[in-house]
Amino acid sequence: MTGSLADVIVSYITSKRWTERRTGHAARLAHDEVATLAYRLFEARGRLDGNDLDDWRFAERELRRYYEWGHRSGMTPGSS
Repeated sequence: MTGSLADVIVSYITSKRWTERRTGHAARLAHDEVATLAYRLFEARGRLDGNDLDDWRFAERELRRYYEWGHRSGMTPGSS
């Protein structure tokens, strides 16, 4: 997978699978959602080892931020 980190995040949060699983509650991040995004970040960097914890924390933070934004605004991924 190639592209910027922003491309990876946008691609993930707008995917059908993620959209269907979204709960709108920041405290309920699913382990598999965080793991999937963290792995995609790893792939986007060319599968270079040594940043797994950073990727995991980044994925948690970005997904939590997105959940909170969606909950406040009433928006869902892909809606305008």
